[in-house]
Amino acid sequence: MRAMILPLLAALAAVSLHAQQASPYIPVDDETMPYVEHLIRAGVIADPDPLTRPLRRGDVVAALQAADTTGATAAVRATVRALLARLVPASGSPSYRADLYLQAAAANQDRRDPLRPVGDGYVAGRGGMRLSAAFGPVALSSHAYIDQYLQFDPDYTGNKSKNPPGRLTDAYISVQGKYGEAFLGALNRNWGPTGLDGFLTSPYAYSYDHLMLRAGTRAVRAEVLTTQLDDMTDTAGVVIHRYWASARVLMRPWKWMVASVDNATLWYGPTRTFEPRFLNPLKLSFITVNDDNLSDSQNSLLNGSLRLALPRGIVLQGSLLVDAISGGIDAHAPDPLPTRGAIDGVADIPVAHGMAVRVWTGAVSAYAYRAPSGPQNTVMLRGVGLGENFADYWETGVTVSLVPWPFILLRPELVFLKQGEGDFRLPNPPLPVAGPVIFEGVIERTLRLGLAGEASILRRLDLDLNAGVHRIENAEHQTGVSRTRFVGRVALTYRFGGAVRLPE
Repeated sequence: MRAMILPLLAALAAVSLHAQQASPYIPVDDETMPYVEHLIRAGVIADPDPLTRPLRRGDVVAALQAADTTGATAAVRATVRALLARLVPASGSPSYRADLYLQAAAANQDRRDPLRPVGDGYVAGRGGMRLSAAFGPVALSSHAYIDQYLQFDPDYTGNKSKNPPGRLTDAYISVQGKYGEAFLGALNRNWGPTGLDGFLTSPYAYSYDHLMLRAGTRAVRAEVLTTQLDDMTDTAGVVIHRYWASARVLMRPWKWMVASVDNATLWYGPTRTFEPRFLNPLKLSFITVNDDNLSDSQNSLLNGSLRLALPRGIVLQGSLLVDAISGGIDAHAPDPLPTRGAIDGVADIPVAHGMAVRVWTGAVSAYAYRAPSGPQNTVMLRGVGLGENFADYWETGVTVSLVPWPFILLRPELVFLKQGEGDFRLPNPPLPVAGPVIFEGVIERTLRLGLAGEASILRRLDLDLNAGVHRIENAEHQTGVSRTRFVGRVALTYRFGGAVRLPE
C-alpha cells in the first residue's frame, strides 16, 4: 500500500507546483462558521463548496468579497466586513498565523448534542493555539489544546486520566492544485447536506488521522478518504484489524444542481491490511467483493446526495443511504437483518432582512451501520459513529437564523425526535432478526424548544449560547415516564494572536 500511495502523493505535488496559492481549512467547529453558514442560507454569499465541509479559508474569503450586500441590513453588512477582517490572510506568500484562545464553559449536561442530553453537567476551562501556514501549493495546520470538558464528554474516547486532557487536531499537510489535492492528517469532514451529519462521513466523532485524495474540476471530481480503525477482539480472543474507506464522485452538471454518489467500505480480519481495491472512488465496493470472490468480511454502504438551488434563493438538499436490504440479492445467502438505511432532507429559505428559515427531517433505521457478522463490522471508531452516531430514530425540525446586530447571530428552533432502542454499539440479537425496520422497543419522544446564539463582543471576546426546554415522553425508554428538562450550555472565549511575519 505504501508503494502505491507515496508515488501518488509525489505526482500530485508535482502537478500542483504551478497552482494557485494553497489555503488552510476553516474547521467545522470554528467560531466563524455559524456566521458563514447563515450568510449562505440567507442567500448573501454563495456556497463555496456545496455538499462539502470544511471549507477552505481562501474560498470563503472570495465568497465574502464577491457578496452583493446592497440590499442587506446594516448588521449583515457589518458582519461581512468583520468576517473578512478575521479571515483575510496576511499579504504575500508564504503566510503564517498563530491564533490563541482561552475559554470558560459550563453546561448542565455532558454531550455536545443537546437533543440527546446525558450526565449532570460540567464547568470546564480550555486553552489552545491554532497554527497554520500556506506557501505555494502547500498548506499546513496544527491545533494544540487542553480541555477539561474532554473528561466529561461520553463521545470522547481518548485518555481521560490526564488532568486536564489535551489533543492535537486540525493537524495536517495539504498539497493543493488546480485539479486535485493530497491530504494527510486529522480534520473533521462532512460529506452531504450542510448542517446535517453525513451518513458516511460526518464530523460527529472527534477528528482522526486519515489520507484523503481528490482529483477533478468544479464540474466533476472524485474523492477517497481512508483510515485504520480500532482493533477488536472476537469471542475466541483473536485480534481483528479494521479499516475504513469512504469515497464519492461529485458532479455539478448545471450551476443549480450538485449531486454525489458515495460508496464506503469497512473491512476486517486478523490478517487484513489496507487493500487498494476498496480505495477506488469510481468503483462500487460490493461489486468488487463479487468480482474478487471475497468472503463475507466487509460492510459496503451506498449513499446518494443531491442539492438543488431554486428561484428566490431556496435550496433543497437530501441524502439516501442504503446499507442492506432484507433478504439481500443473493438467494443462497439472504441477509438475516432487517432492511438497513437512512434518509434526510432539508430546505433553506431566505426571507426578508437577511433572515433564513431552515426545515429539515431525517430518519435512520434500527440496524443501520451494522452487519450480521457483529460489532467488528459496525461503522464506528471506538464506539462512536463515523457517519451518524445514532440509529433507530426520526427527527424533524424548523429553525430561523438572523443577525439582528453586527456579529450577533440568533437561531431559535423547534425540534421533534422519536428515538427507538436500536443501537449499533450493541451486539446483534440471535439471527435472523424479526424486529422492525425502525423503532425497536419503547419509543422515547422529545419536543425541544431551543435557542442557539453566537456573539462577538469587543472584537476579541466570543459568546456561545445554547439553551432549550425539552418535553420528554417515555423518558429513557420507560413507558409512561414523562419529564420536562432544561438543557443549557454557555461558553466565553477570548482570542488573541493572528498573522505572524517570519523570515523567508
